Amino acid sequence: GEYHLPGDVSSQFISGMLFALPLLPDGSRLVVEGARESASYLQLTLRALATFGLTPREQEEGWTIASQGYASPGAVQVEGDWSNAAPWLCLGMLGGEGVTVTGMDLDSLQGDRAVCRVLAAMGGQVRTAADRVTVRPGPRVPTRMDARDIPDLVPVLAAVAAATPGVTEITGAARLRLKESDRLETTARMLSGLGGQVEETADGLLIRGRSHLSGGQVDAAGDHRIAMAAAVASGACTGPVTITGARAVEKSYPTFWAELRCLGKQVEETPVGP
Repeated sequence: GEYHLPGDVSSQFISGMLFALPLLPDGSRLVVEGARESASYLQLTLRALATFGLTPREQEEGWTIASQGYASPGAVQVEGDWSNAAPWLCLGMLGGEGVTVTGMDLDSLQGDRAVCRVLAAMGGQVRTAADRVTVRPGPRVPTRMDARDIPDLVPVLAAVAAATPGVTEITGAARLRLKESDRLETTARMLSGLGGQVEETADGLLIRGRSHLSGGQVDAAGDHRIAMAAAVASGACTGPVTITGARAVEKSYPTFWAELRCLGKQVEETPVGP
């Protein structure tokens, strides 16, 4: 049959339907209403479908999908996840000798590959070679960024901006209110709790950065991206950072805290009270 989805909520709903509809007994039509957010991830979905022998016929308002099965290509190399590479690259921006992340596709369709471009605009020393990216500290400068195609980067980039003297403005991020938490509210609250000056706007954040943050206690609000962003912010804090609900990272990155220790950070798990 015919299915309608809004384009401005989450590309994941559209991807899910594109994966499922070929398995129905009859052909289907998927109509996407309005502007398409995170369009690069829809292109990634279409490339994955093509790898397994499926090519939905694209139309102006969506796709027509024939009924057909998947065909295995035999072997597939899964590229690295730019969304989960971003916290490490942001940490590399905040001090020390920098951080190198390997296993990345520098020509990836993933929208969050833009983290390299944004960190370079903020003064980071970004170097790429083969499948690796290195970010080292540089004189940090504020910027203005449109997050329409990179919503998952907002919390970690906001953490860097909070430790960047000057005013950074993030726009185009209204749909972050529909994530695991209201990420505009929880990002602002998390960074403010660590000594930053962050205000919510209708569709983003206004960040008045300073050279460092103080540290403190924050609530991850059940959101893996907020927990990771708090870890990034700790790289700019003069005092310790305590994160309640830190196990939220298990949704997308179960080994996150172990790998943070590998970078030399002191990470201690504290017992949860009654």
